[in-house]
Amino acid sequence: MAYVITDGYLSLNGVDVSASCKGMTPNQAMAALDATTMGLAATTIFEPGLKSFGLSVSLLADNTDNELDEDVYTLWDGRTKFAIAWRRSKTDAISATNPEWQFTGFIGTWTGGGSVGSLAPMELTLVNSSALVRDVTP
Repeated sequence: MAYVITDGYLSLNGVDVSASCKGMTPNQAMAALDATTMGLAATTIFEPGLKSFGLSVSLLADNTDNELDEDVYTLWDGRTKFAIAWRRSKTDAISATNPEWQFTGFIGTWTGGGSVGSLAPMELTLVNSSALVRDVTP
């Protein structure tokens, strides 16, 4: 079933940053390992390899003291691994139709900027350093 995200949830290091979040894009991948051997009729054969995943996040920058920019800088500067959780609806309970995805990760890239007359963006790429958990338990 298709749905419209209107109140998504994003937690970084146990801090709910949903109010600053514009969008989230999970990125999952699996390495394709070449298992080709002689006599396979000129066909390349692949086997599934290691999984990797992360989360690309678009936020509105907030440079207020003790707020988002300072929190993100502290995590990035300290090379900190931290808890990351997201789901499509903050108000609906965690369930099979509103799973919460969780992992421990770190900030791989952090970009910002902006232009005259626009809201300042903050883009994060969060990289995994643990297994990805799909929690459906309220």
